[in-house]
Amino acid sequence: MGEETHFYPLTMMPGPRVIAIHQETPKAVKEQIEKAFNLLWTDAGSCINKLRISVEEIVAHAGIARETPEGRFIPLHNRLVDLEKRGFGHHDTMLALKDIGNDGSHKAGLTLADCIDAFDVLETALEDIYGGRKARQDAIKAKFTKSRRGSTQPD
Repeated sequence: MGEETHFYPLTMMPGPRVIAIHQETPKAVKEQIEKAFNLLWTDAGSCINKLRISVEEIVAHAGIARETPEGRFIPLHNRLVDLEKRGFGHHDTMLALKDIGNDGSHKAGLTLADCIDAFDVLETALEDIYGGRKARQDAIKAKFTKSRRGSTQPD
């Protein structure tokens, strides 16, 4: 019989980048994501909560106010609905990150895998929102489709 030893990090400062953050990502959004990197190994709930705060920063950067003109706080869910009405996109992604972020604040039991999944979803959204990924892909698909429209050859 052999013996195996497995090591698991409990903390890392600074935390390694789990995802790429597009260079055009606003500083306030980036700062929250970097805080999440630092918390990944220490506290999954806090890590995911920082990703929720990054969603709040994305919404604020898109021009949705955090407060009414009278100074009353507007819940993130309501701000996301306003953002969707403006055609911003990524409504489902932002809602999912908000919801799991709420779980990070109020429930125990989130896992490293939950964090990695949340980072993955956020990375795709950042690449599209700040890097124009979807627009580039749509242009490529249109080019491919256009070049085949005149073809009489079956697939």
